[in-house]
Amino acid sequence: TLADLQAAEMPLGQPAPAFELQDLTGTVRRSADLAGKIVVLDFWATWCVPCWTALQHTAESASWARKGGLPVEVFAVDTLENAQSPDEQRRRVRDFLDVKRLELEVLLDRDGKLFAAFHSPGLPSVIILDRQGRIAKYHSGLPENMTQVLSQEIRELLGGHPVPGGNASSTVPDANEVVRAMTAAMRAVTVRYDFDIVASGEMRSEIRQAGGHVAVAAES
Repeated sequence: TLADLQAAEMPLGQPAPAFELQDLTGTVRRSADLAGKIVVLDFWATWCVPCWTALQHTAESASWARKGGLPVEVFAVDTLENAQSPDEQRRRVRDFLDVKRLELEVLLDRDGKLFAAFHSPGLPSVIILDRQGRIAKYHSGLPENMTQVLSQEIRELLGGHPVPGGNASSTVPDANEVVRAMTAAMRAVTVRYDFDIVASGEMRSEIRQAGGHVAVAAES
């Protein structure tokens, strides 16, 4: 199934890539400092419309874990932004969070290296690391009941259950995902998006594709 193929691409049960990323205040957050905690990484970008819904689920999960005093760290990892500088990226993210009224701890994957280290799973994607720093769960797209799914999986990992050999969930794949799965291909997508915050405080999404292309190349 596609879920099995996605699980194969994401090495579940293996140590997660180490990272050192800045948050919105400039503080560096290191994976080495999170030992013994469940870590949730939600990869997103301000231009990714489906990510907006995924972030709401992530924010709800973060609030649930925080109120319960659980050893869980939830990060929204902003990646693949078309910002010219770190300051511009921070401004975009802050504006976005204000408009959407989201309370999330954001890490800035400025050059997209952490996203690539996790095999460029697509946006949105949620990856959960267990207390030993292993990749335990992986979700691509917008699975149904995501908030409930995340809380259930976090409870499972806190309960000391072993990391399964495979567990990935996904929405119905689009055509590109099917081609990638069937041909074991690498997909390259080049798009450019932008958004403006209007005076009324509402989000106006101006999604403009400038010379965008999708390239699928089968492995030899």
